[in-house]
Amino acid sequence: MFKAWQQGFDIVYGIRRNRKEMLPKRALYNMFYRILAWLTDFPVPRNSGDFCLMNRRAVDVVNALPERQRFVRGLRAWTGLTSIGAEYDRPKRARGETKYSFCALLLLALDGMTNFSIQPLRLMWFSGIAVFLASILLGAFMIIWRLSGIVILDTNPTEAQGWASLVVLVLFFGGINLLAIGLVGEYLGRMYHEIERRPLCLVQRDSGNGAPLVQPVPAWRQARAAAAKDTQPSD
Repeated sequence: MFKAWQQGFDIVYGIRRNRKEMLPKRALYNMFYRILAWLTDFPVPRNSGDFCLMNRRAVDVVNALPERQRFVRGLRAWTGLTSIGAEYDRPKRARGETKYSFCALLLLALDGMTNFSIQPLRLMWFSGIAVFLASILLGAFMIIWRLSGIVILDTNPTEAQGWASLVVLVLFFGGINLLAIGLVGEYLGRMYHEIERRPLCLVQRDSGNGAPLVQPVPAWRQARAAAAKDTQPSD
């Protein structure tokens, strides 16, 4: 990692080349990274843990982000700084037991999938459209079937009374409900992005005079500088 940093990379993260866990756990890890890659708008390296080496400007960028629920491997990928992975073999734990339970891993995966995307909320909107259109098509089919009297799969439309209209009504109002929830979710997603207050972009270098990387000053460093200034003796 240190050698890669000396070559000019801002972030060097570890990549697990193989795991010694049980097959179900490895399958869940693989599924999580595939879902995360589909949800996010930027590439998050697969099988990359939180262990990494970051230079000062990368640390300042991550520390400057005001959010509290932090998914580190996603935040460092979001910065867009130059990064490279260092592959390693992860052997089985030599002694002791992990303190990271399955529930804790599940919550970590949930943080990763919700911190960088509002696609889960938009799925409700798309589901509502699909159910609504299905109810319209099914209603039109039932009307045509009833008027034509065609026997389908040895079933006559007059044999069962009421069930078709009931199914169509349930699908119709279910689709309306999902559309309403999806609309509310879209507004919530926009509010979520505003609350995060991540910078729209990071200026890496001024093309005019070749100035070094410009990064926001973290809030904790501003507070420390102000506290140090207040404690200095006055003349």
